[in-house]
Amino acid sequence: MGAPVAAAAAAAWGTRVDELITPFSPSLARTTAAAAEDAADAMKSCCVCLDAPREFAFLPCGHRCVCHGCASATVAAGGATCPVCRAPVQGTLRIYG
Repeated sequence: MGAPVAAAAAAAWGTRVDELITPFSPSLARTTAAAAEDAADAMKSCCVCLDAPREFAFLPCGHRCVCHGCASATVAAGGATCPVCRAPVQGTLRIYG
């Protein structure tokens, strides 16, 4: 909103222009940062149980998306598919680091 328009709106509403402009809220910045941190944490957790860290990749697709327990359970189930791309799982590979 341009300054002349804001001034006209302020005059019409009987308020000052600076009252129409909402200042940046520090709590909004904290909320945004917390949401970004939560998203980063979600990318590190197993996509099946959402609890343990992602340590195993499925073969042959290579998606690193599961923890040790979910990788073992998936392979043991037989005929399982990758939860990311639905490719048939032939094995797992532990990823370090």
